[in-house]
Amino acid sequence: MPRSQGDNSGPTPLAETENRRSERATHALLAFLVVLLLALGLVPVQLSKRLTPFADLVGEIYEPAQELAWQFHVAQVRAFSRVQAFQQTQSAVERRRIRDAYENERATAAARFQELQQLLEVRLPEQLGQPDEQLELRLTELWDRAEDWHLHHLPLLAGDIGLQEWLPRVGTEQSHYDGLLNASQRLNEAFGERVAAYRSQVAQSDALQQRITSGLVIAGLFAALLAIAAVGLVAGRLRRLAREADGRRGDAVLARRETDAVLRATADGVLGMDLDGRCTFINRAAAEMLGRPPRSVLGMDLDELAFGDGVDSPHLFRKALDSGNASFTTDAELQRKDGSWFPAKISCRPMIDGREVRGAVLSFVDLTEIREAESALREAVRARDEIVGVVSHDLRNPVGTIYIAADLLLEVPLPEDKRREQLVVIKRQAKHMEELIRDLLDISRIETGTLPVHPTPSPVGPMMEDALAQARSLASQKGIVIEQHVEGVLPHVNADRNRVLQVFSNLLGNAIKFTPEGGRIRIRSATGDGEVVFEVADTGVGIPPEQIDRIFDRFWQLSEGHGGAGLGLSIAKGIVEAHQGRIWVESTPGEGTRFLFTLPAIAGTVPQVPSGALFGGVPGVGGVQ
Repeated sequence: MPRSQGDNSGPTPLAETENRRSERATHALLAFLVVLLLALGLVPVQLSKRLTPFADLVGEIYEPAQELAWQFHVAQVRAFSRVQAFQQTQSAVERRRIRDAYENERATAAARFQELQQLLEVRLPEQLGQPDEQLELRLTELWDRAEDWHLHHLPLLAGDIGLQEWLPRVGTEQSHYDGLLNASQRLNEAFGERVAAYRSQVAQSDALQQRITSGLVIAGLFAALLAIAAVGLVAGRLRRLAREADGRRGDAVLARRETDAVLRATADGVLGMDLDGRCTFINRAAAEMLGRPPRSVLGMDLDELAFGDGVDSPHLFRKALDSGNASFTTDAELQRKDGSWFPAKISCRPMIDGREVRGAVLSFVDLTEIREAESALREAVRARDEIVGVVSHDLRNPVGTIYIAADLLLEVPLPEDKRREQLVVIKRQAKHMEELIRDLLDISRIETGTLPVHPTPSPVGPMMEDALAQARSLASQKGIVIEQHVEGVLPHVNADRNRVLQVFSNLLGNAIKFTPEGGRIRIRSATGDGEVVFEVADTGVGIPPEQIDRIFDRFWQLSEGHGGAGLGLSIAKGIVEAHQGRIWVESTPGEGTRFLFTLPAIAGTVPQVPSGALFGGVPGVGGVQ
C-alpha cells in the first residue's frame, strides 16, 4: 500500500542531528570521566615515582652512611678511652692489652671508614650521576682529623715517650680529639641536610598532589552530576586500589627499615614497643645487656623490663607517642635482671605506618666504659694538679730561702761564723728539697708497682734503736718522752732495713708533730702469727672517726699549719705492703693514735704466741681482724 505523505518511519534529520550531538556529548563526557579517573589514579603514582630516587638515595646511601659514620665515631670514642686507660697504668702487660684493644678499635674505625668511603665515593656518584663534593670533603676532613689524633698519641702507645713527657701534651691531645669530634659532627650535619632536603621534596610532592587532586575532584564533581553512579563506582574502586597499594608499599618499606635497623644495630640494644608500652621485639645486644633471655621479655612492660619496680622511667616512650614524629634522647640508669644497674644513653622514637602510630622503638648504649674512662681521666687530672700544687708550694719556700742566703753571701761581707750560718741554712733547705723529691719519686714508684725493696734477714732490736736515735733529738725539743718496749724474744724479719727505717721515721715524725709538749710516744714490737708486729702510739690529738679511711691517702693532711706534703703515711703504707705486710691505725680523738704494722718473720724461728695475746689483745694483731 502506498505510503501517505505524513507517514515517516525513520528519524528526522533534526532528530539525527540531536542524536549525533547527544552521542558526541556522551562520548565526550565518558572520555572526560575516563581521563579524570586516570588522572586521579596516575597522579599519585607519578609523584611517587618522582620520590622513588630520593627514597632510594636516603634508604640505600644516606641512612647506611649515617650509621657507618656513627660506628666510626663510637670506635674513635672507645679508642680515646683506651688511650686514657693507657696513661693510667705503668704495667707492661696491661699496656700491651690496652694497645691491642686500641688497635682493634682503630681497625674497626678503618673498616667503617672504608665502607663509608665506598658509599659516598662510588655508589653515591652512580646514583646522582655526579660526585657530592661537600660530602667527600667532610669525609676527607674526618679521616685527616682521625689520623692527626692517632699520630699525636702514637709515641705514647709505642713507648717512645714516658708519662712525664706526655703530661704537657694532654691539652694538645684533647684539642686533636675535639677536632675529630667536630669533624664527625660536621659530617653528620651534612647527612642531616640531605635527609632534610628529601623530606622537603616529600612535603612539596604531597602539597602538589593535594592541589592537583583538589582540582580534579572539583572537575569530577561537575561531571559526576551527569553520571554520578558510574563515576562513583569507578572512582571508589580506584581509590580502594590506591589505598591497598599504598598500604602494601608502606608495609614493605617498614619491614625493610626494621630489618635493616636490627642488622645494623647489633652493638646497641633495640626494643620494639606496642602502644601500651609492652615489648614486642628485642635484639640480642639488648638481651645481653639486660641479662634476660629474648623470649622471656616479650609482652613485658618497659618499666618492669629496664627500670625496675618503684623507679620512675624517663617517660621517653610516652613522649615519643605524644609527639608523633620526634625522637627523644636522655641518659639514665638501666637495671639488669640480677638487680645491678648500668649507665646508658637512651633514644626513643615513634614507629609510624603511613600516618598511623603503631608503637615506638627504644635503643640504648652501655656507657659503663665511657664513664669509667671519664672518671679515670678526671682522677689523673686531679692527681696532676695535686702534684703540681705540692711541688710549687713546698719547693717555693726552700728555694726562696736558698736564694736569699746565697744573695746575702755574695753581696754582704760577713764574718766567718755568719757565713757559716748561711751555709747551714742553704744545706738544710737543700736537704728539705731532696726529701720532698725523694717522697714524690717513692709515691710514683709505689703507684706503678716499681718501688725497689731488697729484703734481707734483719734483727729487730738494732733497727728499732736506729729509728729511735733519729727521732729522740726532735722529740726532746718538745719535751716528749719516747718509750721502747720489746715483748719476748723476737725473730729476725725479712725486710729492707733502710725502707723500714723510713717507715719508722714517717710514723715517729707524725707522732711528734701531733703530740703536745710534755706528751709521750711509745714504740713496741712483739711476735705474731708468722710475723712481727710493730706499734707506734702517741698521746696526741687523735683522728676523727670520719677521717680514718683517708689517713693513708696521698697529699691528705689532718689539719693545716703542720707543714709537710701529706705523703709520709702513704709512703709508709706502700713500703709495708711491698714487704707483704699490713698497716692500720686506731685512734680516739683527744686521747691519742696507734699505728701498727707487720713484717714477715724468718720462717722456722718464730715462737708460738696465742692469737690475740699481743699488746693486750689488740684487734688486728696476731691474726685477729
